[in-house]
Amino acid sequence: MKHLLLILICIPIYSLSNVDNEYFHPAASAFIQGDIHTASNKITEGLVEYPDNPKLRRLEKLLEQNEQDQQNEQDQ
Repeated sequence: MKHLLLILICIPIYSLSNVDNEYFHPAASAFIQGDIHTASNKITEGLVEYPDNPKLRRLEKLLEQNEQDQQNEQDQ
């Protein structure tokens, strides 16, 4: 019974680190380096698998805000 409880506790922790390593960190790194296309693709891929992930959602909002800011600069 203790092993089952330990497994059930570890699965969400592993999932969180998995989403961070596969999607969030590469997307954030690409965003910082100015590679908006790659960042957007990684965020989209991650949200398909983890639609409620708060880190990916925040990064998505930041990317949208950045795109709006760039659009506003071009309009001026």
